[in-house]
Amino acid sequence: DLANLPGRFMAWRARRRPSVASVTAGVLGQLADQFEAILRRVDGIVDVSNSGQAGVPELRAVAMRSQTADLAVTSTTVSQAMRTAVQGTVATQLRVQDQAQVDVRVIVQRDANGIPLNLEDVPVLTTRGVVVRLGQVATIQNATGPSRINRSDRNRSVGVSGSVVGRPLGDVAAEVRQKQSTVAVPAGYRVTVGGAVQNLDRAISALTGALGLSVVLMYLLLAALYDSFLSPFIVLFSLPLAMIGAFGGGE
Repeated sequence: DLANLPGRFMAWRARRRPSVASVTAGVLGQLADQFEAILRRVDGIVDVSNSGQAGVPELRAVAMRSQTADLAVTSTTVSQAMRTAVQGTVATQLRVQDQAQVDVRVIVQRDANGIPLNLEDVPVLTTRGVVVRLGQVATIQNATGPSRINRSDRNRSVGVSGSVVGRPLGDVAAEVRQKQSTVAVPAGYRVTVGGAVQNLDRAISALTGALGLSVVLMYLLLAALYDSFLSPFIVLFSLPLAMIGAFGGGE
């Protein structure tokens, strides 16, 4: 789901529904790439950016469902083992004389570049009380992740934004929405608009509501003046014709 951007920026947000637990960040990235391509094809949009672009190297432990089921290992246990290996865990504290306590952190061996070694050999405790290796229940992969993780309403979101130059914002938004309708959004995801386009939609909605309210108030005032519920309708419906004549006479 895209962060609101001030000024002349427009943004489209692809975010998962909170009720779906199977949504993955990879699908969010694919959706963001599609909307980025759409914005780049629209005249008047420049400086297109995608917050979901990969760029930070990371290690991933992909659980193997058949092995985890056979060995009674949960995905939570796999993630905890991976976190302990990469970030370490405080096993105890050491108190040095006349100094504060120091945490003793257990962490896997690393190479000269700080990359963890032998992650496949990290012990994992099953629900049966048996210790297995991480490599038996998960595959360790080198991958790249987003430079930052955005969240909206406590849900992970990816934002695509751009600046509008040389065209009215409303025309650009209408063209993007028309192209957006051709994108197949998977179940469990939704796309919302933010930034200046969202502000424009709110302003139009507020203006429409104010116009309707003004007509109602004008009708009530005329009904009180004419002491009739029919005469105000005649006056109100004659106003558009009167405006046409006024503009025509002015020219």
